[in-house]
Amino acid sequence: MAVRRNPYFILGLDYGTTERDLINRGLSRASRRVRSQPSAPFDVTDCTWAADELTRAPTDPAADVRTFRVPADPTVFERTTDIPVPPPRNLPRSTGPSDQALTRLRAEILADICGTGLDEALSSWFDATGLGS
Repeated sequence: MAVRRNPYFILGLDYGTTERDLINRGLSRASRRVRSQPSAPFDVTDCTWAADELTRAPTDPAADVRTFRVPADPTVFERTTDIPVPPPRNLPRSTGPSDQALTRLRAEILADICGTGLDEALSSWFDATGLGS
């Protein structure tokens, strides 16, 4: 399976950027960013690939279906109608209160699985919260 990379995302550019000057600036910024961050998800090779992809991009970015894009304009998600929407409300609880004995048993099983260090930590937590008795 081929890795799908978004050249606009890698270079930090708006979708549809075709100006060579903006692509070069994006390449420069992205290259500096990945060199200064050892744990960056991309490397300089990815940045170079992205710049090359954008310089060879179709003349009409709106016709490009190869690149996944998400609108960066937050106003897209704003309501545009005047339909009243009631505020959220809490529903009544449909379950009973949690069983402290069952909670303690689950914690003990987890402590057995994970080791004794966790058992000591859980014991002190139960003592501090009052659930240990």
